[in-house]
Order: sequence, then structure tokens, then C-alpha cells
Amino acid sequence: MKQIPATIFNLWWASVALQFGVCVRLMVTGLWNPYRRFICYLGALAIESCVLLKVSHDASLYGKVWFVTRLILLPFVPVTALGDIAPAAAKAVPVKEEAREEVGSFGD
Repeated sequence: MKQIPATIFNLWWASVALQFGVCVRLMVTGLWNPYRRFICYLGALAIESCVLLKVSHDASLYGKVWFVTRLILLPFVPVTALGDIAPAAAKAVPVKEEAREEVGSFGD
């Protein structure tokens, strides 16, 4: 059984802590509703990292587990990006009708 170098091991746990930290920070600041799917996705990635850390001693098993977890998470990636961020960005800055009329096309 091959051991993971200490630096990589520490960075791995740091990334897990940061992913959970971002989830908690978004929930505490009241952004749970608009970014619910994104927070769940980050949490799932952190859980995936913990699972992969447990099987990191076996390269074949690691590859299989990684592949399965990514297949499970893959459908949530476009939903996360488009379902949470796009509607919030569209509501962020309302455009007045007068501003639309002032802007001409390139040919004008």
C-alpha cells in the first residue's frame, strides 16, 4: 500500500474544509434559497473528496469510484450553473425602457 505524501494529504483536507466552509458561509449569509443547488453540489464534491481519500491507496478502485461519483454529479452541473446563477443575475440589474431606446445598433 502506497502512502500519500503529507503535503498532498494536507492540501486534500484543506480543499474539503474550504468546500464545506463555502457551503456554510453561503447558508449563514442567507444565500441558501437562490444558490441551493450550488451549495448542494459543493457539499457533494466535499463528500466525494472524503470518499476518494479513503480509497486513494488503490489506484484501480480510486478510478472506479471517481468515475461513478462524477457520473452521479454530472447531471447537476448544468442545472447548478444555469438554475441558480442565471436567474439571480437576470434580476440583479433592471434595465429601463429609456436606456434601451438610447442605444443604437452598430450601423446607426
